[in-house]
Amino acid sequence: MKQQLYINQGFAAWDGILKQYQPQKTLLVCGKQSYRSIEAIVQPLLTQLSGKIITFNEFGKKPCIEDIFRGITLCREENVDLIIAIGGGHCIDTAKAINLLSKQPISLNNANDLAESIRGNTTLIPTECPLIVMPTTCGSGSEATHFAVVYIGSDKFSLAHPSILADWVIADKCLVNSLPHSIAVYTALDALCQAIESYWSVGATQESEEYALNALKIISPHLQNQFTINDQFFTDMVLAANYAGRAINISKTTAPHALSYYLTDQFDVPHGIAVALTLGAVATYTEINAENHTQKKIQTIKNILNFSDEFSQSWYDFIASLDIACKLSDYNLKEEHLEKMVNSVNLQRLANHPINFDTKQLKQVLKSRYI
Repeated sequence: MKQQLYINQGFAAWDGILKQYQPQKTLLVCGKQSYRSIEAIVQPLLTQLSGKIITFNEFGKKPCIEDIFRGITLCREENVDLIIAIGGGHCIDTAKAINLLSKQPISLNNANDLAESIRGNTTLIPTECPLIVMPTTCGSGSEATHFAVVYIGSDKFSLAHPSILADWVIADKCLVNSLPHSIAVYTALDALCQAIESYWSVGATQESEEYALNALKIISPHLQNQFTINDQFFTDMVLAANYAGRAINISKTTAPHALSYYLTDQFDVPHGIAVALTLGAVATYTEINAENHTQKKIQTIKNILNFSDEFSQSWYDFIASLDIACKLSDYNLKEEHLEKMVNSVNLQRLANHPINFDTKQLKQVLKSRYI
């Protein structure tokens, strides 16, 4: 079925959900803290569902194979026929992965079977279990994508399948307006970076470009007031994040995202900051070395964001205005870590970038943001 999308409409979707589904057992995948902050809002809705609700909230900061394994086991033991994800991007990705992988003909007595499916070495069959998603952050866009991040150890994989896309999305400011200031800013940065990367990605289409530009135009006014957190910010960011998610669902992300995961995994840099730290430098290097088509795209981005001719300077001035440190060395990276960061890059995401980077060029870009 086509995704049913409700943005800033409160819970207008709920009557339709109740009419369509009469689950025997629902798996509620939620973050402990994020759910606690909005429990009073959503719990009355959940009690209207038929059947039993099983809560799964014992998972870490990133979707990992161990947590996915436990979620799949629970799904199979309880014979779950509906999944609801309420949380941020990692929570939604966890639910998406559990939903798809629990339906695969793999033995949970053999951990390698699950790993092979995550690595993309098996043919995945569709899941028919419906998934309802309520994002509690305004940045990841995971509610709009047909892929989920899963880690096996320190190795990151993108689990992709058309049926992994949520069936129903309720994205509303009431689910995010209790976010701590820092998380609101970091996740908004992620949406901004996604929109920029999607627009210049080699995988961009006319449809994804339209989504990306919509996101940029919604976010742009908030750059001028340093992401001041208020009701309008949350209203706009919920919509912008979804547009950015729909954009990368088509185009995928590019070099800044490919570089970011090392910073988050090894140095606990929040994902939105991790992407933003290199995006300005990557943009300037790309603009100088890209073909005319891409240069025009970067100029369009600068025009929408009211940036000066030098992308990097305008970008890092904005990041600094958010009281966010802009140098890699500010996050305890040493110069020897730059090579490890380059070597960690996901080649598939790097292939989406509009210019070809070699190892030497990537190091050059990173060194420009080191000190």
